[in-house]
Amino acid sequence: MSNQIYLDILNHDYTEPVYLGMGDYGKVYKTYSIKYEIFFALKIIIFYDNQDYVSGYNEGIILNYLSSNQCVKYILCFYQMKIDEKKIYIATEYVDGYTIYTGYQLDLITDMPKLLINLWEGLKTIHKYGILHTDIHSGNIMVLPNHDVVFIDFGLACPIHDNVSKQLNIPTCVYTYSYDMYQLSNCVLKLFKSNQIVKTIYHIINNDQLPGTIDDVLTYLYKYEMNI
Repeated sequence: MSNQIYLDILNHDYTEPVYLGMGDYGKVYKTYSIKYEIFFALKIIIFYDNQDYVSGYNEGIILNYLSSNQCVKYILCFYQMKIDEKKIYIATEYVDGYTIYTGYQLDLITDMPKLLINLWEGLKTIHKYGILHTDIHSGNIMVLPNHDVVFIDFGLACPIHDNVSKQLNIPTCVYTYSYDMYQLSNCVLKLFKSNQIVKTIYHIINNDQLPGTIDDVLTYLYKYEMNI
């Protein structure tokens, strides 16, 4: 996921989409580009009102921004967005994996410390580009076979800095970094079955000990890393 591929993928033949699931805005499908010989994910958003349109359009713009020059590791690389009278089509990289929710339900997560470190690095990386996700939950984070992660569904994302807001022509967030941090903390809290895991993870990250819950650990580390 480290190299950006600019594809005019939606103007060429592709196979019949296979339904994968539904996000807050739109349905997601897996399909295959006959011209480029790759699978890709296709999100189709039917906009019935201005909010549907704004969310779909902003998601495409933000993913394109995060994919410029070199795709950010912790997202699905953006390929193309097309808009017609009632639908927005967003084509992105396709990856095999499962959501954190599914992983928790089916007990698929076998390396919890590595997962947490990747979640932490992923959110920190997205924030360094001046973007807040604002809709982090167990259904909006995918876990890959090696416990790498990708954050998905950027329909409610927004810029945190005025310069990024002007560049993308998207209003600046009314939230702060702590909003995403709180959501991520609530998400991962459900994954841990003992305080011992919390202590293990903190030792791995910082080689030190911080008493308290995983929420305390993440918040402390977040403030330290972001110099808040």
